[in-house]
Amino acid sequence: MIDFFKPQLDAMKKNNLKINQAHAPFPAYVSGHPEFVDYSMDGEPKNSVERCRERIILCDKLGIKYLIIHGISRELNDKTMDAKYLFDLNCHLYESLIPTLKETKVIVCLENLFAANKKGLYQGF
Repeated sequence: MIDFFKPQLDAMKKNNLKINQAHAPFPAYVSGHPEFVDYSMDGEPKNSVERCRERIILCDKLGIKYLIIHGISRELNDKTMDAKYLFDLNCHLYESLIPTLKETKVIVCLENLFAANKKGLYQGF
């Protein structure tokens, strides 16, 4: 990925520009639809934790200090995910990133959590 963006990165360096933040792949999880989340830039299947770890390492290599990662919210029509399950799922996601974060200078920022349907956005977990 760094090689792909080398011309842009070189132009940024030449002009003394830095990237302040990046955004991890979104959404982090879609209940019942692993095809939405099990991908990566190299086309290999990855789960949410692996994808976030890859982005943390990439940000560190590029000198990007902040990485935004949305937490996991329940889809409006999914009644199988109660608050306890969502809490545990989010704790697992973020706690799994701690070892990688300790090896880098990257800070994870939690962004808004929401649910959506055709009528609009709603408060998430």
